Amino acid sequence: MRILNRIRRKLRGVSPVIATILLIGLTVVAGVAVAVMLFGTANAPDPIKVLVLSISDFETTDDDFLIDQFSVTIQNDERTNIRIEQDSFSLKTVNQSDRNQTTEIPEWSVDFDYDEIYLPGLAIQTFTLSCDPTLDEVELTPRTNLVIIEIIVFPEDSTNPRSAKTFKSDTLRIGDTNGPVLLTSMNAETNFGVEGLNLSFNLTNFGSTDLDLIIDFSTDSSEKISFAIDRNNQTTQLYFSLLQYSTTNFTSNTFTVLPTDLTVTDDNYIILVTIWNQANLKIISSAVLNLIYSE
Repeated sequence: MRILNRIRRKLRGVSPVIATILLIGLTVVAGVAVAVMLFGTANAPDPIKVLVLSISDFETTDDDFLIDQFSVTIQNDERTNIRIEQDSFSLKTVNQSDRNQTTEIPEWSVDFDYDEIYLPGLAIQTFTLSCDPTLDEVELTPRTNLVIIEIIVFPEDSTNPRSAKTFKSDTLRIGDTNGPVLLTSMNAETNFGVEGLNLSFNLTNFGSTDLDLIIDFSTDSSEKISFAIDRNNQTTQLYFSLLQYSTTNFTSNTFTVLPTDLTVTDDNYIILVTIWNQANLKIISSAVLNLIYSE
């Protein structure tokens, strides 16, 4: 009988009370786990990430060779739609000797058609950063200035400043793919007589792209004086190429200002030499020469 009782005790299961307690505990643990998964995911903000892919199309809109406009291409690196406000971009120069030191450059901005734009998930878009070209101190020097671009972005439907995130580019060098071209050394003589006046000047391409250009001559008294190229080709335009990082010198016997029968002694004449990009007929440089006709 003793042996039989021992066998029965070994075969006896867990008591109903203990089983109930264990079942309740497992249910509570499972419920907490599910709640953490559901509510934790719901409260976590959607990921946001913006990349600055490149800078390009460096331009100068005045007569110097300093950059006052260039393009910035960015990518929304997540699937979350984002919002970028008008003043979201900032530009900083990087110290050449210590690249951990940066200085913000004022006056640089992006001009949107509206106060803000929306960039869909994974989209790529190019913006134009520019400054006032009359402010030489904020313009940039080709092949010299190192910069960092910072961009503040918001989730598409958020206006809470706490939801904004700031992303910055790697250190970038201001380039010179499209110029600029600088026209210098116009002939300084102020008088020309019956034999005319030879003009000499040079053009320098500060860019890394070869350019096909037009030299265009004009004057406020075109009926009184004319231009000759090599004294044989009676035209006011010259087409030529200017290689990257090179200077072309036009000697004094190339372009000649010739008087006509209508030229008046002691009259003032203004000659404007304009350099055009032949591909899009965009003015990229110019110079003015003031002359007085004297016999």
